[in-house]
Parts: sequence; structure tokens; C-alpha cells
Amino acid sequence: MSDFQFGVPRTYINQAGNETTEWPDGLKVVRMADGRVKIGRQGAELRGGTKGVKVQQFTSGSNPTAHIIAAFDDIGT
Repeated sequence: MSDFQFGVPRTYINQAGNETTEWPDGLKVVRMADGRVKIGRQGAELRGGTKGVKVQQFTSGSNPTAHIIAAFDDIGT
């Protein structure tokens, strides 16, 4: 597992009781009890601001899928 490009993530329950997975570069995914997901990265800003976030939803076929695509840049770069 040490061959992961971004390091090995760790998963824990945060103070609010939500399952949180965090990578060494600060990327964090929080799964909330009501089904929502929060994605963020410490010390970063969204590339392109809120307009840089892309949402995709594929509802047809045998494998319906939804994606949120965003890039985070270090603040000041």
C-alpha cells in the first residue's frame, strides 16, 4: 500500500460523528449520515473558484453514476 501516489489515507470518525477519510496532502472526504459528502483540502482554494466545479450525472444504463469534479490548488500558487 505504500505505492499510492498521494500517500496512504486514514479513515476515522470526526467530532460530529461523520466518517472522514484524509490523505497526507490534506485532501479530506467526509461522509455525512444523511448521505451528503463534503470534499475539501486544507490550505487550498478551488481552481477556477466555484465555477471550476463540474457536476456530472449519468442516469441511464445499468450503472447510474454521479460525479463531482474539482481541483484544489495551494493558496498562493
